[in-house]
Amino acid sequence: MMFAGAFLLTFALAAQGAYLSTSNGDSTEIAMREAVELYAEEEMDGEGVVKDSKVNKRGFERRSTPTDAEVKADYMAAHIRNRGSVSPTATNMKHIRWSTELAAVAQEWAETCSWTHNPDRSSKSPSFGYVGENKYLRTGNFNMTRSVDYWMLEASKYDYDTQTCSSGICSHYTQVVWHNSEFVGCGISFCASMIGLDGWNNVYYHVCNYGPGGNYNGQDPYTSGTICADCSSDDPFCCKDNQCLVAETHEG
Repeated sequence: MMFAGAFLLTFALAAQGAYLSTSNGDSTEIAMREAVELYAEEEMDGEGVVKDSKVNKRGFERRSTPTDAEVKADYMAAHIRNRGSVSPTATNMKHIRWSTELAAVAQEWAETCSWTHNPDRSSKSPSFGYVGENKYLRTGNFNMTRSVDYWMLEASKYDYDTQTCSSGICSHYTQVVWHNSEFVGCGISFCASMIGLDGWNNVYYHVCNYGPGGNYNGQDPYTSGTICADCSSDDPFCCKDNQCLVAETHEG
């Protein structure tokens, strides 16, 4: 819950860049247009990660952090809702499932308060090979649903037919809706300050890891067409929430 008159500023990072969000009610966020103008001032590190320290921020006193059950419930609901409402619709979108392995690695990294990608996220999650990662910062109180919806704002800039992004980046969005990223695990930590991101104090640091990771060059995030038309024939699947769900995990 946000407090009246609170100043809110959010910032996110995916495997290929950074993105700033929009205005909302009593809270203030940087708009997309302003974010695009800031890209020219951002600095790319050796792994293709965009860093930005040129925006003024205001911190808050520490609030409570969510329970593990709250993190799982809210992040699962947000991912399922967004993966099931893609446009164009998906023939092969897997119904995402929670991974305690991915969540443990995400939580461990969130607690470092380090504003870089975790270079060991794949090696620490051996069940998945390559692991994708989305990140998000927020002053004020934590909001898991907002972080996923915020990454999804990039959908308006993404052209499915050409696999291009009209401005800035779209890699947060494409990772959220990558059809084969069947598992997600997220963590959140309060950080009094951020390593590698000057000026961000008293923030909530959200990290989501995806297995197997997506965002492969030359590949669509999913196949467009009739919903669930291409669910795998290797296992008995049902269609739930417009996504392919292994039948044995379908709870109705």
